[in-house]
Amino acid sequence: MRILVLGVYYANNLGDAVICDCVEHRLKKRFPHAEVVVRDLKARFEFPSLPYKTMQIMEKARKREFARHFVTSYLNWDKEKKQ
Repeated sequence: MRILVLGVYYANNLGDAVICDCVEHRLKKRFPHAEVVVRDLKARFEFPSLPYKTMQIMEKARKREFARHFVTSYLNWDKEKKQ
């Protein structure tokens, strides 16, 4: 017997993948000799990478943190130099 599980497995929301995994696990437990096949409703085969906008925000935050660290280090160095 073959059982097909349709869901939004490869979505940004990882909760959907967890639901599909739980359903697959329960079906395998209930029907041990059946082949359980999980398919994504949008025919995707992998999880999406981070959206481009999120990558840009992370890059800006990283640069801002680097600049903050550099300026703070310079100001502390300047204070130590004067003493």
